[in-house]
Amino acid sequence: MVAVTTVGQVVGPLQPVALLAPRKVSDGPLKVPINRTATQAGTTKSAVASSWRLMVMGPNPYDLDRSALEALPSVERHFPIACVEGWSVGALWRGPLLVDVLRKAGVHITADSRVRVKSLEREGAYNSSIVEGGQLPKAILATHLNGTRLTVDHGFPVRLIAPDRAGVLNTKWLESVQVI
Repeated sequence: MVAVTTVGQVVGPLQPVALLAPRKVSDGPLKVPINRTATQAGTTKSAVASSWRLMVMGPNPYDLDRSALEALPSVERHFPIACVEGWSVGALWRGPLLVDVLRKAGVHITADSRVRVKSLEREGAYNSSIVEGGQLPKAILATHLNGTRLTVDHGFPVRLIAPDRAGVLNTKWLESVQVI
């Protein structure tokens, strides 16, 4: 049975039945595969709602709507994203640095800081993750992928992208960030 569900990775016409085969780069919009869609996560409606806000917690908490988030100074970084499903692809990500967004809330980031990013996804293993140590200075609140606004399945309106993390830990559909 395993042979039947993986053979499509080498026999092109059998790709539709290759359920266990690693995905290809061409399998996703913007040349990055998607392992979990917004529909599967139950986030589509809240992610595209005009009322969406990113809550930034700290001594001086504030929130950002999409316009305010887009107006922040941003960086572009080429980071790979690797999935436990067996694929890995490099991509160009753009957005504000996580540490800059937190500093505006009065947070002092140190080498020992730990930041929780929380998703609009309410349940499951992917609804939050922790960014710490050497990942923090380079972590981006990504709004763009390969020069294009994120699609809802890639994490619109904003997702975490940080170096040296499994793809599932680059949390999508963010609703809050907070030092813990």
